[in-house]
This record gives sequence, C-alpha cells and structure tokens, in this order.
Amino acid sequence: MNLKEKMGSIKLKIGITFLYLGVAYFGLQTLASNQHDEFGRMVNSSGKREVVCPTQQKDTGVLLVIGQSNSANYAEKKYTTEFPDKVVNYFNGHCYVASSPLLGASHNQGEFITLMADKLIRNGTFQNVVVISSGIGGSPISRWEKDGDLNKMLLEVVTQFAGLYKVTDII
Repeated sequence: MNLKEKMGSIKLKIGITFLYLGVAYFGLQTLASNQHDEFGRMVNSSGKREVVCPTQQKDTGVLLVIGQSNSANYAEKKYTTEFPDKVVNYFNGHCYVASSPLLGASHNQGEFITLMADKLIRNGTFQNVVVISSGIGGSPISRWEKDGDLNKMLLEVVTQFAGLYKVTDII
C-alpha cells in the first residue's frame, strides 16, 4: 500500500469515527431531552413552553386523546399551534403551548391533534382548546381494560384534571 492509499484509509477511518461519535452524541442528547415515565409517556421534552392553564368556559374544548399509535406521537409531521395563547397541552397539572410531540403520549414524533385543535379554533367551534394526551403506541387492548396498567394510568390522569376540566371530546 502506497502513502496515498494509506492516507485515504486513515481519512476514511477518521470520518467513520466522527460519524459514529456524532450519532452517539446526538442520540444521547435526544434521549436526555425526551424523558418517559413507566408507561412510556413523554413527561419532559426540551423546548416546551409552559403557560397558564386556561379556565374552562362554555367555548373551551377539552380533548382527551387516548389509544394507540395514531394518538401517540407516531405521525411523520410535527406541528406547533398557530394559536399559542389558545391551544395548550395539559400534562401533570401544567399547561404548555401545544406542539409535537405532545406530552403525555408515548412517542417523540409528530401528531395530528395540534393541527385539528387549530382548525377547531379557526372555524369557531371553540375559543380555547386543552389537549390531554395519553396515547401509548403499540399497546395491547388488554392494558387498557379493567385492572390493566394503562387503565389505571388513565383513571389517574382523569382524576388529576377532574377539578379543572370537563372533557368535551374523546379522540
């Protein structure tokens, strides 16, 4: 192997090493910034902006979003509400400007709920929308049935917001 070939081989090895380190670093950063609880729900995500939870009025929609992947941040496209003062993601006693991924659901990709909430504001159905997301992707129905762990989780979620909000729609 001549000097030119050796230098090319070394450069390739250095490039692969940097690629590996970059993937490892950014992969770890993603895991650190998106924390999940024992049910797999996203409980913390960097970049979420906390806001004051709105008081429910007759023109406030409260959407309880439950189920599997369609409700669990598995969509390809991420959204941020066009109405940051009107569309919020309620989770664990706090409200955040609604944006993908929604806190309370299991995955860390996009979702359609924020887009739908914006449409509900735009067409005048509601003046404010509170999204309470608890979707768990790939979860068997047995986990949602009586005595299942997700049934218990859902009952805890409903109990937590019961004094603040009355659900207007279940998705």
